[in-house]
Amino acid sequence: MTINSNNSALPLVDGVEAVFQELDASIARFQSETGWNCREGCGDCCNSPEVEVSVLEALPHALLLWQSSKADFYHTLLTEKLGSPCAFYVSRPEDRSMGRCSIYGTRPMLCRMFGFTAQTDKAGGPRLAACHWQKMRAPELLLEIDNALKQGTLEAPLFGYWEQRLSELDPSQLLGERLPINEAFLKAIDYVYWRRSSLGI
Repeated sequence: MTINSNNSALPLVDGVEAVFQELDASIARFQSETGWNCREGCGDCCNSPEVEVSVLEALPHALLLWQSSKADFYHTLLTEKLGSPCAFYVSRPEDRSMGRCSIYGTRPMLCRMFGFTAQTDKAGGPRLAACHWQKMRAPELLLEIDNALKQGTLEAPLFGYWEQRLSELDPSQLLGERLPINEAFLKAIDYVYWRRSSLGI
């Protein structure tokens, strides 16, 4: 299912989607150059109630919910799941650390970046923000990547750069505050409702 952006009249959502597409391409290049990946079928990072995203990141999927007439259902579900792991994560019954994202195409930017972007370390150099599963599965490759990043022979998507790109879409920062993921989706649904109502669409 994809967003019908031609009928959205919400250019902010189009802007977020454009940043997502550029970020995905940057991550794909990094993966191709390094062979760096997640554990197959892993959803461990999705299984934490402490994951926080901005309302801005949640807007593309919130719009999709309104366009598919599912917004009311998910508004109720998200309200019930405040304080819980992401409502869109589908875990395996036998192992909650394994599962899948049910909204992968419209997932927030943090979910796209985690494990595949670099952050600045204490010495001021780039260091890959790998998860504990990635560190355990491929410690030698991680060391190679970090060394290449420090030497400047490899570039990884920079977390701060992409955060800045997204924040530039909302200079007022009204939608940029990080919230627990279900709360962010809930507020994104409310925002899309308000914008569509004010525009009469």
